[in-house]
Amino acid sequence: MARPAGSPSPLRIGELLVRRALIDPNDLALALSEQELSTGSAPLGRLLVRLGAIDEDDLTVTLAEQSGMRVVDLDRDPPPESSAVGRITREAAFRLQALPLRYEEGRLVVALAEPPSREVRREILKLSGRQADFVLANARLLADAIERWYPHPSMVNAAPPTGAAATIDLELRPALAPSLHFQADGRVEVAGTRGASGVTPATDRVVAWLFAHAADVGASAVHLVEQPPDLRVRASVNGRLRDTTVLPATTGDILVRRVLRAVGLDVDAAVPQNGWLYSAEPGFGPRVRVTTAPTGTGRTVVCAMERPTASS
Repeated sequence: MARPAGSPSPLRIGELLVRRALIDPNDLALALSEQELSTGSAPLGRLLVRLGAIDEDDLTVTLAEQSGMRVVDLDRDPPPESSAVGRITREAAFRLQALPLRYEEGRLVVALAEPPSREVRREILKLSGRQADFVLANARLLADAIERWYPHPSMVNAAPPTGAAATIDLELRPALAPSLHFQADGRVEVAGTRGASGVTPATDRVVAWLFAHAADVGASAVHLVEQPPDLRVRASVNGRLRDTTVLPATTGDILVRRVLRAVGLDVDAAVPQNGWLYSAEPGFGPRVRVTTAPTGTGRTVVCAMERPTASS
């Protein structure tokens, strides 16, 4: 259940973290310097998380102390009510990083990772048609929950897109991570693989690695989820998503771009896209739908095996 709210604190987030002995003055000075030097920098608390000075739970509890908001544990609390989740659209949930949880005395309870701005409050009211009470949640757990409760459109049973599909030759199966090292020049180095030549062209090999990985874990779909500073590779196995690999953002960006390029999609577009591939991987294919959609932390690319339709 939600941790009770308290009175807001007049102290700034950095001062609260120092007072709670979660950081020292040197950590605070480093984060403030980083914030001053970076255009469009993240809030101070987020910078401290990225620098490794605090973790997400530390930040969530401290933000709650500063704002006087309640905290929810999305791992342990009851799941959201479907009627509440349906109050806002998938696009808004990802853009605002907001998850409606339930109703309390006629008001909609909405989880956020940061205290809401006036604009966020107004938009939630406009979208949901309900006055909202806001609670704070661990940002990583919140992103995971939004991914579960607002499924990617690719998971919906639909006919395959029309038009030609690219064909990926997976006959020579590459090694799985961490033996596969993506290079910034668009090549991939395969280490410790019998018969591997060391460095091979990456366009098909990167996609081949991803599909082989999906087949090995028995996935019907794999999600590439950009959550800086990482890219999370998630497999859908028996209808449940689970993390299977976490890649650094630079490596993950190469993986995402190679997948989109293999399909013939725009690698830089910040809009939803849809395409498909033929795969020779016996455990993942033969036809794979590839869709991409922007999220609040970057974008998600989903490669899903085509589901048979009633006419097939």
